[in-house]
Amino acid sequence: MATDMFRNYRDWLDQQRMPRGKRVALLAALELFADQGFDGTSTQAIADRAGISQATIFKYFKTKQDLLLAILQPVMDNFFPVYRDEFVAGIQRPQTLAEKVHFVVLDRYAFFKANREAVKIFAVEMMTNAEIRQSFIKIVGVDNFATPNKIMTTFRQTGELRDDIQAADLIRSFIGQIVGYGIQTTYMPVSDTNETADLQRITEQLIRLIHK
Repeated sequence: MATDMFRNYRDWLDQQRMPRGKRVALLAALELFADQGFDGTSTQAIADRAGISQATIFKYFKTKQDLLLAILQPVMDNFFPVYRDEFVAGIQRPQTLAEKVHFVVLDRYAFFKANREAVKIFAVEMMTNAEIRQSFIKIVGVDNFATPNKIMTTFRQTGELRDDIQAADLIRSFIGQIVGYGIQTTYMPVSDTNETADLQRITEQLIRLIHK
């Protein structure tokens, strides 16, 4: 399946030309891998959720691992390298450090929210699945890891970034806050959640963390 830039995995999947059995298998696997984990999900459970036979699944995917990769590869391809260019350009437009942080928080959270199932699967599998880690490292390194340095440079040019902050520190801080909040609101929601106020607080916390 060729990958195109997208903001929502389900919408992307709807646009791909493929047999119905393959499409429903991918959707069922997406839901079950997110709910139960990759190891906790059997191909029989996927077949039952999709309303197809296991034979249909194995017609399109030789292994359960192949099915996992068919879900995560488009997400990885659209983070790096396809989506990175639009993202880096977006960071460069705001002038102040606070404006840049605000852009990153809103932009990355919007992507997480639109693809929360795939992102949750990806986050878990990065810790346990060597093939997923290698695929991600290959995609991130396609430009010799220039993207984190570009992001770092545009923050450094504001003159407001702490001198001791490194690119890895910056990216880790954003990922931890945004993904952590996304997981909380998705899987441990509270009744009085105010998304706008919460994202503003996250923005302010990050500014305090990295500002001189």
